[in-house]
Amino acid sequence: GDLGVGGRRIFRIQIDQEPEEYEEHEPTFIELPEEEILPLEQPNPLSHEEIINYLIRGSLISILRQNMSGGRNQPRVWLCRNSLEDISHTFIEERGLVGGEIIPSRTLYEEKIFRPKEKDVIAFLNSFGLSKKEAQIIIDKTGTAS
Repeated sequence: GDLGVGGRRIFRIQIDQEPEEYEEHEPTFIELPEEEILPLEQPNPLSHEEIINYLIRGSLISILRQNMSGGRNQPRVWLCRNSLEDISHTFIEERGLVGGEIIPSRTLYEEKIFRPKEKDVIAFLNSFGLSKKEAQIIIDKTGTAS
C-alpha cells in the first residue's frame, strides 16, 4: 500500500526455503520498496542429465522418504531450481518446473528401492520427463532391496 513520503510503496516478499536448507520449510518474509524490486527471470529448464545426477546423488531416497506410510494427503513433489540455479525439489507447486505426482508410498527398504515397488518408482520418475530407460538407470545406481 501507500506508505511514507510521496506515497512510497513497500512490498512484503515471501521467500520459500529449499527442503535441504530449512527443516520445517517455513518461508522467510522481507519488505522492500518498489524501486528495489526486479522482475523475476524464468529459470533455465532442467536437462535430463541434471535430473538424473540429482536423483542418483541421494535426492531420490530423500524424496521417497517423505511418503513412508501412504494414507490421506500424500505429498506431491516437483523439481525446480534453487536460488543458486542448482536443481532442487519442492512441495510447492508454483515453484516446480517438472513433476507434481504423488510420491509413491512404502517404496524404501534399508535406504534402497524396495524391489516389489520398483514399477511405482519408475512411473514416478517418468513424471519428471524421464524415459523408462533413464528411470531404470537411476534405480540401478540407487540400488534395490527385497
